[in-house]
Amino acid sequence: MNASIVLSRFVFITLLFFCTGNADAQMKKTDTLRPVIKIRPDNLQLYAGTRIERKQWFPAFSLLMATLKLKINNYTPTAFQYNSNNTYKFHKPFDCTLKIGGRDNEVSQTFDLPATRQNPATIYFTDMRNMVPQTALENGAIKISFRFEAAGHEVLGNCIDNIICGGGMWWFDLDNVQVNILLYPTVENGKLTYSNARAQVSGRLQSVGFNVVGEILEFLNNQVFQTASGIFTDVLNRPDIKATFTESLNNNLSRLPMTLPSPLRSVVLENNGDLVFNKPGK
Repeated sequence: MNASIVLSRFVFITLLFFCTGNADAQMKKTDTLRPVIKIRPDNLQLYAGTRIERKQWFPAFSLLMATLKLKINNYTPTAFQYNSNNTYKFHKPFDCTLKIGGRDNEVSQTFDLPATRQNPATIYFTDMRNMVPQTALENGAIKISFRFEAAGHEVLGNCIDNIICGGGMWWFDLDNVQVNILLYPTVENGKLTYSNARAQVSGRLQSVGFNVVGEILEFLNNQVFQTASGIFTDVLNRPDIKATFTESLNNNLSRLPMTLPSPLRSVVLENNGDLVFNKPGK
């Protein structure tokens, strides 16, 4: 074979070898830099909000709720002292208080509780004070339950202008009174608070006098606790009372063992008791 032909073939094969090897190297190098185009659980990260597990927040919240002190009184024994209207002559305004928090961060609010009318009597509540509340979670809500101390006569019915009134003053003791409050967590103006609070009051009235006939007592039992539920619900949703709760809750957020997002935009209480802040779509 001609020597020049052999040399040409050798050069061609050599060049082909180096070109092919260099192309493979470039391909391998390109492979290492190739962007991920297949979505898998291990390479997909979505922001799902800031999660606080139940065990991280609920014990501290329960301790805060255990400091709640409620005094209910709208009665004065001096007729016409504050109200010239005969129907409401024993009403004492702004003698109810709500306190929550420890010594260092207690907040309080004084509020008025109007006397209610259950014809033929005007109903007053006298110096009722709650026992230590218990806290639980129920269907996306925070449930706060408490009873009242049994001291003295808690309810007065001032019967007016009716033949059945007898002596006119009906005193009652409250038996097994239970207050259940449902609070739904939400965020307003960047602060943790609640919405659509609901209260349910149950129990029995026990007459301590001789002038309340059975039919009237049963009527009052049906009406007083329904009225009380409405009153408590209205009180909890009042701006001043809600602001008191909100202040106390946010004063205590710093006690949680984690950093919350800022600003707060939303919160969801999940069925397992976890709180999720700023969850997308909420």
